[in-house]
Amino acid sequence: MPRHNAGNNNKRTLFGIILILSLLALPAIVQAQAVRFEWTRWDAILDVQPEGDTLAISETQEFAIREGTARFGSRTWTQPVDVRDVSVVMGGSSAPVQLARSGSGEPGTYTVAQSGSDTELTYYLPRTASSGDTFVAQINYTAPIPVEGLVDWIVIPSEHGAPVESSTVTINFPPGEAPDRSLVRVAAGAGTVVQNGNSFTVRSQGPLAADEILAIQIPFGADVGAAGEPAGNAEPAAPVAPAAPAGDGISISSTTLLALLCGVGLLVLLGGGGLLRNLLPALLGSGLGTTRRYNPLGRSAPRSSGLPSFGRGFRRSSNQSRNLPQVGRRKDGGGSAGLG
Repeated sequence: MPRHNAGNNNKRTLFGIILILSLLALPAIVQAQAVRFEWTRWDAILDVQPEGDTLAISETQEFAIREGTARFGSRTWTQPVDVRDVSVVMGGSSAPVQLARSGSGEPGTYTVAQSGSDTELTYYLPRTASSGDTFVAQINYTAPIPVEGLVDWIVIPSEHGAPVESSTVTINFPPGEAPDRSLVRVAAGAGTVVQNGNSFTVRSQGPLAADEILAIQIPFGADVGAAGEPAGNAEPAAPVAPAAPAGDGISISSTTLLALLCGVGLLVLLGGGGLLRNLLPALLGSGLGTTRRYNPLGRSAPRSSGLPSFGRGFRRSSNQSRNLPQVGRRKDGGGSAGLG
């Protein structure tokens, strides 16, 4: 019996040592498997559908693995979107692999889940990507346009814990729906805008840091208006009335003018200053060679409080046939993206 107990004790001791060593090695194993990466590019094509209430979006993300391994990728949106398909091009191959929608979590598949108003996509790579590898993921989906006549879209969300080297966004409008180029605004981040007919291309100015957002706002539709002056919330100056044509005003000879001046002086001497103050505006308003500024509304036109204070302001078109949509500030970061 004593020998039997001693053997059991030795086994327990050995098991305990192995368990302790395994626990000590676990952080190193996890650290070795952690992935460090960056986006070489994050591009998107936004097609405004003819109905004007939906965006068809093709999102392309190119990854470069710097350290560790990646088995899957994720993308979330803070609104319901309809994911149509997901494809991946692994490094060394030019042929895209169409992933199958499935809940199995197997390589070459993807899953979509709704959580409240959020949409969560997880896609599993056809094979594991390791340090030095590159691959491209393309996600095609549709998203509703919540505000009529306004493309208000966060291209790169606020949660993407890795840098993005470049981003190019193309926005295509139906014929006759494209706005003036000056109305295209990069609402978050920085970029340049180029117009080609009914299409606009927004290119980021330099890399985006980890968790740096890129968003655009573009009103669209027939007679959407022109861009206001880049003067913050200042009102445009009231127009100046054109001078009256020759012959329409009152012609006064030098003799008549001298008589009027004499009469004014006599009136002042007789104590008629108050009467003169009442008559003078009427005389000046009768068109004695002067021009006046006027406001066609009779007062300062109120500005919409819904417009953000940055960038260019929006104003109505010259024919005022339709109002610009209200542009509000976003309360969220648009979602997230990453690898694991």
